[in-house]
Amino acid sequence: MHVVPAGHYAFLAPCSAALAAAVPRICTDVPAGFDRAGFHRELNAAVVKHFREQLAVGDR
Repeated sequence: MHVVPAGHYAFLAPCSAALAAAVPRICTDVPAGFDRAGFHRELNAAVVKHFREQLAVGDR
């Protein structure tokens, strides 16, 4: 389990400028200053690492 110090919408992909203008509610992170793009880079890398480790067929 990993606790993320951010609001619900932080789990959505980072917003484009057009999406942020159209739907600011889902593009404004809480707390202010939360790095959504950085969070997604780290989360994606951790997920890939986990699956590579757990699904490595040659290691069993």
